[in-house]
Amino acid sequence: MKYYGQQSHKDLAHTRKQYVDLMIGRHNVRDAASFVITLKDADNDKYFGHINVLQFDRMFKFSEIADIINPDHWGKGYGTEAVGTVVTFLVEEMKIHKIRASIFAKNVGSKRVLEKVGFKQLEGYLRDNVWIDGEFEDEFTMAFIASN
Repeated sequence: MKYYGQQSHKDLAHTRKQYVDLMIGRHNVRDAASFVITLKDADNDKYFGHINVLQFDRMFKFSEIADIINPDHWGKGYGTEAVGTVVTFLVEEMKIHKIRASIFAKNVGSKRVLEKVGFKQLEGYLRDNVWIDGEFEDEFTMAFIASN
């Protein structure tokens, strides 16, 4: 999957092992949370992505954020709305001061989403930092600081 950084989930068992069990374990030690992104229709909510909040550090008032959205829903403002809602929750309810996000340099859509909700590219640029689909990719880190 483009910009995901891991192999796509093959089936429900793989997803449960590689994602769900990991997130439940991290949630149990209060180190992570996962927010589901859905579209409401007349009958139910349709899942099309999620936002993970990782590395909760309440003493230093810090966390990391990562999102994944089905490409069919890119460019429609849903990511901006969802990330903005989670950032507001983290700052106002959890009293987080700094939220960091790392993205692949080629992922201009994610960069725009983060910029729209107030993130700045001020944390660092990592050349050839990840190996994806047979090649190295650059990655950079952006941050939202609540006092800005």
